[in-house]
Amino acid sequence: MASVTGGELVVRCLTREGAEHMFCLHGGHIDPIIRAAHEQGIRLVDTRHEEAAAHAACAYSFVKGKPGIVCVTAGPGVTNHVTGMANAFMAGSPVLSVCGSSPLAENDRGVEQDIDQLSIMKPITKWARTVHTLERIPEYMAMAFRELHGGRPGPVFLEIPTDILFEEIDESEVSFPERYRPEGKACGDPEMIARALDLLSQAERPLIVVGSGGCLSRAGDELLRLVEKMHIPVLSCNAGRGVLPDSHPMSFGSYLPISLSPAAIALNMADCVLVLGTRFNKFFAYGFLIGEDAKVIQVDIDPAEIGRNRPVDVGIVGDVSEVLRQMNGLATEKEEPSEWIQMLEGFQASRFDEMEHMLKSTEVPIHPFRLVYDIRQFLDEDSIVICDGGEISVSAGCVMAAHGYGSLMSHSPLGDLGIGIPYGLGAKVACPEKAVLVVSGDGSFGFNAMEFDTAVRNKIPFVAVIANDQAWGMCKHFQELKYGKGQYIATLLRATRYDKVVEALGGYGELVTEPTEIVPALERAFQSGLPACLNVMVDPDYISDATAFE
Repeated sequence: MASVTGGELVVRCLTREGAEHMFCLHGGHIDPIIRAAHEQGIRLVDTRHEEAAAHAACAYSFVKGKPGIVCVTAGPGVTNHVTGMANAFMAGSPVLSVCGSSPLAENDRGVEQDIDQLSIMKPITKWARTVHTLERIPEYMAMAFRELHGGRPGPVFLEIPTDILFEEIDESEVSFPERYRPEGKACGDPEMIARALDLLSQAERPLIVVGSGGCLSRAGDELLRLVEKMHIPVLSCNAGRGVLPDSHPMSFGSYLPISLSPAAIALNMADCVLVLGTRFNKFFAYGFLIGEDAKVIQVDIDPAEIGRNRPVDVGIVGDVSEVLRQMNGLATEKEEPSEWIQMLEGFQASRFDEMEHMLKSTEVPIHPFRLVYDIRQFLDEDSIVICDGGEISVSAGCVMAAHGYGSLMSHSPLGDLGIGIPYGLGAKVACPEKAVLVVSGDGSFGFNAMEFDTAVRNKIPFVAVIANDQAWGMCKHFQELKYGKGQYIATLLRATRYDKVVEALGGYGELVTEPTEIVPALERAFQSGLPACLNVMVDPDYISDATAFE
């Protein structure tokens, strides 16, 4: 029998799970994994910083509907990817991080990069373990995938000492676990399903709110069936945007940000709200965006989220897609609540009327709403948009439409600026046939700008549009509102030619200063076939309602 290294065992486990891509940054500790992955046909996307690798894996999981895989080296490799993993943890994204660690045989002797990685990773992962013997690598990989696919999605971490990864073992001495995780989805309690349907049937102003759980469970088809059978309007948030496409007449977009969306009014007026796979956190006003007297039905895969922060009338623990399938099996046709729907349509129309002068502004510098509106008009419904930043992310979130899983992504509750370029990488790798566009602030762009080198080297073409207001805009405007105009400390940037930076890295770059130049520049960027950057000079004085709300 042939011998295999620890790295080869890791990769065999990955291929048995159908892994096709790995986001990584090479280091000596993990060379056996990287080499084996390349030999086994797993596409490696090697980034310039480990944080970006983890972020890319996170976006990949939302778009692709399968775990993102990240592999980084020991010590600084692990600490560098902490932010990306924390973001995945807060977003509920299934990411498997397989990392190297210092040699087991040299622990506590002063070997380089010998730190307690497990203690660092445990608070920001669902599960974290160390492999101590070569033959148990498949067993621990099976545990990792079982944790990834069980319960509330989130990242897991497995560290393997480098001497174990380089060590060889005869194949006959290794056993690969079989049938080691459940393949079905968790159902809801039938009695609770019946109670929920009873409340929805009686409601005059029913509403559905779908969050990231709807995306991760791929609940779109079942949600559509329920919506069209019972005529219930839908609001969405986080990665739940696009589970019911915004082109559907019953989709009323996002209720976020709170102060900008008339949908927040709808939440307060609804008499029965079905909450699918989203938490009652700050962005949901801890559940109290929903009117105090409304009946609340909450569906979540995690029992700990049911009734957290706000009482619920019916709590259903289960996979969102499966619970909706159960509901569809029992639901009866209901007459459309026409007055309620017309009211929501009126809210939507009035908001557009309020924004129209900004959406079509001809002012210079360019109004941020004009920028994102032109982007929306330019892209087709099969595109993916990623929003990264403060002020511009708020503007884009108000205007952009979502039309499928992972089609409109932004920050997790971690609020991590700099996700944009790595998310662009991950989304384009997951769906190379789709147009991918990143809308970023100039401050956010700086966090991971060197990942344009990653995109160029790996031939991953997407377009980044920078809304350049020459500042950490939301922070600057907070200071202005609190202390007065001109009272800025550590919040100003320069009118930097970021387009030239991208050109120097081998991509396409262009400066945009006039509103009429936006669409032609977008056409040229996509036609270039290269990773591209449009550096758009926007109004530095525009203050969003969200900043004022804070």
